[in-house]
Amino acid sequence: MARNVAVGTVKGLFILEQEGADPANAEWQLRGPYLSGWESTTVSLGQRDGRLELVVGLASFVYGPHVRRSLDGGRSWVPLGSGPGFSGEEGRPTVERIWTLHRLAESGELVAGVAQAGLFRWDEPTATWREYSSLSDHPTRAGWLPGLGGLCLHTVLTDERRPGRITVGISSVGTLRSDDDGVTWNVKNDGVTAAIPAEEPKYSDLNRCVHRLVLDPADPDHLYQQNHTGVYRSFNAGDSWERIETGLPSRFGFGIAALDHSPTVLFVVPLTSDEVRVPVDGQLCVYRSKNRGESWEACGDGLPLSNYAAVLRDALATGAGESSAVYFGTTSGELYATWDAGDNWRRLPGVFPRILSVRATTR
Repeated sequence: MARNVAVGTVKGLFILEQEGADPANAEWQLRGPYLSGWESTTVSLGQRDGRLELVVGLASFVYGPHVRRSLDGGRSWVPLGSGPGFSGEEGRPTVERIWTLHRLAESGELVAGVAQAGLFRWDEPTATWREYSSLSDHPTRAGWLPGLGGLCLHTVLTDERRPGRITVGISSVGTLRSDDDGVTWNVKNDGVTAAIPAEEPKYSDLNRCVHRLVLDPADPDHLYQQNHTGVYRSFNAGDSWERIETGLPSRFGFGIAALDHSPTVLFVVPLTSDEVRVPVDGQLCVYRSKNRGESWEACGDGLPLSNYAAVLRDALATGAGESSAVYFGTTSGELYATWDAGDNWRRLPGVFPRILSVRATTR
């Protein structure tokens, strides 16, 4: 068995590799940095045509954002066009940052979520990015407010068991869902507290600052979110939401992850508050729910006793192909993993620049 962990940082991309059935004892090899000096804002990691595929969203305050792909483990890279871009009509937004890369469950096509709140699909035959203009021109768009990271579309969820459904998270707009492959979109924020009350009644269902959405591996109608105002779940594909915060030391945080267990196991990393974005009491600790959010428990064995580093929204992820693996990276450049669903954590080799994104897979 081979494990690959891609670590996107503010100064490039790193890759950890490991061979062996026992991840706690097999040696790790660290490669990189690749694309040195570029912000690796988000990473897609998977298999394509029998090879390891890396797709990275990149940012530079000089050159702007774009996307590159590697099919040889990061040794060589090709750009995917000139990057996503909104149509050139006057008054249209510009792409400021690539926030997420996702392969659609049905077709396998690559999509990119960006700031300012856009969704684009990569068309391989024509080597162009195609805009979901129905989202860019959504009737409520005039009421969309940016979060501190901008008006960012940071999460895309799809599942082949629900053909045509695409769910996205936009900060600080909330959750939107399409049931017709992106032709139309509906806001799905019922039950979520607004971060800032809307000034106009027609936008009263907006300003729900979702930080991260995750799909329940066992049921595509079950969704969970870490929001600016708390942790929520929906058992009806986002039509309504309820709070799930029993046992958490704080409602605030960025990442959320879900393991395919029976029942599904959830993970969050609480931070003190909106104003104080560090772990509660300086204790870096992961919280786990084994009952779909009914209650939470600390599972910090192996984590440092005193650590004020945060975990960003794209830096907490489950390991594809392993039922009990979870990985996360911190703003102070440390990388941690569990292979027993959170019972024990281990720090992986390396001290990295500020970690923005983590993805892991086995082959």
